[in-house]
Amino acid sequence: MNRNCIKKCVAFTLACALIGSSAIVSNNDTDVNGFNAISTVSAAGQTLIFDHDTKISPLFNCNSVNNILVEKSYLDEKAYTNSVIELIKKCPNLSRINYVELSKLEDPDFYDDVLCKIVASMNYEDSNSISSVMIKRVKRIADEIKGKYRYYDEFGKVTSAYDFILNKVDYGSSKVSCGWRRCTDWSVFCNPDKLANCDGHARAFLILTRELGLESYYEGFQSHAANIVKVNGKYYHVDISDDQVGWHNFLLSDKEFRIDSKGNPDTRHIFPSGEDVGPDEVEVNFGSGRYVIRVVKVAEKRNYYTKSSVSKSIRCTNVLGDINRDGKFNDNDIMTLKKYILGDIAISNVLDLADFNNDEKISSADLVRLMNLKKYRF
Repeated sequence: MNRNCIKKCVAFTLACALIGSSAIVSNNDTDVNGFNAISTVSAAGQTLIFDHDTKISPLFNCNSVNNILVEKSYLDEKAYTNSVIELIKKCPNLSRINYVELSKLEDPDFYDDVLCKIVASMNYEDSNSISSVMIKRVKRIADEIKGKYRYYDEFGKVTSAYDFILNKVDYGSSKVSCGWRRCTDWSVFCNPDKLANCDGHARAFLILTRELGLESYYEGFQSHAANIVKVNGKYYHVDISDDQVGWHNFLLSDKEFRIDSKGNPDTRHIFPSGEDVGPDEVEVNFGSGRYVIRVVKVAEKRNYYTKSSVSKSIRCTNVLGDINRDGKFNDNDIMTLKKYILGDIAISNVLDLADFNNDEKISSADLVRLMNLKKYRF
C-alpha cells in the first residue's frame, strides 16, 4: 500500500467513523517523537492507520482501537518504530497489528516481519498486550526444555536455556543501525535481525531461566550486562554474549568471572575502585590495580525486570567442576571423577562436587556433564 493510498484510506475511515459513530479528531500539532495523531474513533473494534506522516496528540484516545496498520517500509527507522510503540502503549485493547492477531506470537515458531520488528523493539513494561503473548511464547520454550529433564535437574535446564539463546541470535553491538532492537526483553525471542547485544542476551536469559523455575538475576555493569543463576543450591555468573565472541563465561565463580584468560582483570565485569566502598561491594586487588565487585539483585517489576534496581550482594564462591579441590576446573578434574567412578579413589562430599543432574548419586551421566562443561569453558 503506497502512501497516497494510505492517506485516502485514512480519510475514508474518518469519514465513515464520523457518520456511523462518535469520533475524536485532533489537530494538535504537539509532536511525540516527531509524529502526531490525526484521529481515533470511539466505536469499538476500530482500525487506526499509522503512516509515516501520522502524528500523535497528547490527547489521543486509543481505548477503542484494536488494530493498527503500520508501514513496513518505515520500521527500520528508529523514530517511526518508537512512535508506533508509543501508540501501542496508549492502546490497552490492541489485539492486531496489520490485521495479524497478536496471539499468534504465542507460538515460538511464528514469524512475521512486521510484528517481530515491533516486538523486538519493546520491553516487558511497554505493553500488556504484547507482553502477555510474549510470556506465553517464552513459557512454551521453557515447557519444551522442561520436558527433556527431570524437575530437579537444574544443570540440564540452565544448559539448555544457555544453548537456546546462543543458537537463536548472534552478538550485535547496539551502536549500529537498528541497534534499538538488540537490547530489549524480547530482542532474542522475536527478532528479524537475529542479533542482540549483551543487554538483550542478559534480559532473555533472565526471563527464560525464571520460567524454568530457576532463581536468576540480571547483573549490570558500567557498559556490560550478564546474569547470576542459582544451580543446585549455588550461585554462578553467566555471560552469554561473551560466548558469542569467543570468551567462555558459563557458570563461573566470582574469581573466575573477574579475570580474563591471561589472569588480568576483566574490566567488563568489574568497576574501578572509588573512594568509598558500599555495603554491597567488595574491593579486590589485581596486581597494582584496585577494583570493586558489585553484584546486583534486580528489583522485580511485573515479575521480571526493571532498571530501578535494589542492590544485594550475592557471592558466587563455588568453582563448578573442581572435583579435586585445587581451586580451578580443568582436565585433572575429569580424570579424578573417572577414577572415582571406576572405584580407584575415594572423594569426600562427592555429591556436593559432582552430582550434576541432582539425582543424589554419582554415575557416568555426571561424568558426561563434567566433560560437556569443558566445552562451555575452553
